[in-house]
Amino acid sequence: MFDGQAVRIEGDIRFDGAVAVDQSLWYINGQSEVLQLELSQAVNLNDIKSATAQPHQLTISQNVNILASQLDSLGNKRSRQQLQLPTLTFDLQSNELLGIGPGSVRSWHITSAFASRAAVSAGGEVAASNRSGPPEQLQGAHLIFRDSMRGFLDHSEIYFQGKVELAAGPLASWDDAIDVTRLQHLALDQMHLDCDLLKVYDTSSLSTTGPAASPSRGSAGGATKTWEFQAKGNVHFAGKAESGDYEGSGSEVNYVQAKELLTLLGEPRRAAHVIIRPSGPSQASLINASVEYAAINPHIPSLESYKMGAQGIDVQLQGSQSQGTGQPSGQPTPPRGDIPNPRGTVTDFLRRP
Repeated sequence: MFDGQAVRIEGDIRFDGAVAVDQSLWYINGQSEVLQLELSQAVNLNDIKSATAQPHQLTISQNVNILASQLDSLGNKRSRQQLQLPTLTFDLQSNELLGIGPGSVRSWHITSAFASRAAVSAGGEVAASNRSGPPEQLQGAHLIFRDSMRGFLDHSEIYFQGKVELAAGPLASWDDAIDVTRLQHLALDQMHLDCDLLKVYDTSSLSTTGPAASPSRGSAGGATKTWEFQAKGNVHFAGKAESGDYEGSGSEVNYVQAKELLTLLGEPRRAAHVIIRPSGPSQASLINASVEYAAINPHIPSLESYKMGAQGIDVQLQGSQSQGTGQPSGQPTPPRGDIPNPRGTVTDFLRRP
């Protein structure tokens, strides 16, 4: 159906496409029940040959399912993303996406192996593509949201809003997947997060997080993404590392992948909370902390820096009684004062004008 400004197609729509970006190739396929293309201005149906209208906005709706796969210049898999939601609108002029929830995003992607145990290859395809490059592994994620999503494709930035829940961790192969709706117990190196608003950014182009600062390019070209996220509103998080478990809550959590740094913030009248439980025969201390802010290395895990909250910090050596607020004897004291900016000279990166 075409009324002069909008084309509407209904009934079992399927589409395929491909696009070259830098040194990689993206294949996109999807399906929906309705597709509508709006033009920038109305067209005179009696004089179509003289029309100058341009495509303005594309909307697909009803059972939207989109799969995007990325290959490098040698044909090796680099990432795969699957998006499912009721309605998705693409502004062709501004390169912005607007999705109406509830929705689900699944991700498979090659990333630099920051953790010490990540030297173990995550599948044969990863090992083969990494023989002359930095350590890499296959990571997976599953995110669900209730209300909406908004993406800015020009600078790899996306917002999710309304009861957002995310689970992420390593995968053994491209056939494996993480399902946050069925997650009952965290596996090694997995992380779980829920919040009201989640902002996700790709910072691989920044000098302080890109290849120069933290090499993340494969041997066949095509940069590995370096992600950051900012979670706000009723934030709860938990993770499992080889040396211990951690969990916490606060008003805001920021995570910088390239720096292995998770920053937890509280509110003026409501401190944030973090618990770190060492595992195995380690002599490290169990830490139960009330903090105004804290910087956490989730791969150890440990407090890198903090400012104590009103209820203080309870530290307990394994097999001993609580030592109350303060530090256990024989343990290094975490540095105090301001947390170092994880992006170095980059300031106000998360603030949009």
